[in-house]
Amino acid sequence: MTQMPFQSEQIHKQRTEQGVVNDRDSLFILPLSDLPIRTETLRRGVLTKNTQMDSVFEVFRDQTMGSGQISLNNLYQLFSRPSRQMVRDIKILKKVGELKSFDVYALRIGLRKLGVDVESPSALKLSEEKRKQLDLTMKHFVRPMLKRLFGLDLTEYTSFVSIYDNLTPEERRVALENMRQIARMMNMNVKDLPEFIEDCGDLYLSIAYYHDMLMSLLPQVKEFKEWMDYVEHSSQYRTHPPTRLMVDRTQSNLKVTLRSVRLHLQRFSKAFDNFWDDVTQENYEELKSNIMSQYEGLGGTLCSLTVKIERFNEVFPGHKGSYKERIDFIRQEISVELQRIAQSEIHIRAIAS
Repeated sequence: MTQMPFQSEQIHKQRTEQGVVNDRDSLFILPLSDLPIRTETLRRGVLTKNTQMDSVFEVFRDQTMGSGQISLNNLYQLFSRPSRQMVRDIKILKKVGELKSFDVYALRIGLRKLGVDVESPSALKLSEEKRKQLDLTMKHFVRPMLKRLFGLDLTEYTSFVSIYDNLTPEERRVALENMRQIARMMNMNVKDLPEFIEDCGDLYLSIAYYHDMLMSLLPQVKEFKEWMDYVEHSSQYRTHPPTRLMVDRTQSNLKVTLRSVRLHLQRFSKAFDNFWDDVTQENYEELKSNIMSQYEGLGGTLCSLTVKIERFNEVFPGHKGSYKERIDFIRQEISVELQRIAQSEIHIRAIAS
């Protein structure tokens, strides 16, 4: 018999009623219904990253009280008699909890490495709402692709087949010749091109997604930096070298991290542009490999930044706070993690270059 101090169905309902952003679009929330979890109470819950960037199981979520969380090591305590199935499920959660980010792209790589299969074909895809939000960014990818394939300057891409069906006879002749040429260069049949285009589009979508996450963070990061600037005007700050060093280092690490992420995304976007000028199987495999190898690092960096900024907004909702409160928060919540992120980004950039 199982004793539970919470109701997972109520949590699921709360998340829906409160208009929580689609969990599949999140960097730090993982709906467990997507994993091969059999224990119903666990299956209807989520893993989330806490402010220490540890993965925890969400026990409850409330608009006023926030999120109630329990460590994965303590999950057994929620059950009076853990079944064999439950023990198996918790082992899976602990393995998945080691991932640095829960975004769909980092998950694809991470879960494959862990040997964990997902339950639904849509589990590792962005929601339709998020994909629509990224339409503007995707046009940058779509235009050169369609021009290379169909010889037309189009900005909208519905599907490979629908565009071809609406071409004039002459446009079809040109398009077919382009497709045959690309298929030869890619060592595939023309009939396999639609699948290749979908794969290509999804790869670019990952760049658009990470870029969108970065852009949504930047205004909040700016507010956080301005909030940090306040301490520099205090006499305590000027007369305490260790504090000055900590704050200066935090500002520097934040700058390094954001610059590094921008450079990654700019390089990937440029690589896609270059690819359509020289479409070969070798170039595509190299492009795909380079981007996919960065998913875990990029996802982890953006996840950490997002969680820390959310924590800042939660602790200081009006962005106020005394000198001591600000220094304590930077020291306890930000400084160490940002140092780790910056060092990690420098390492990733060195490998990529």
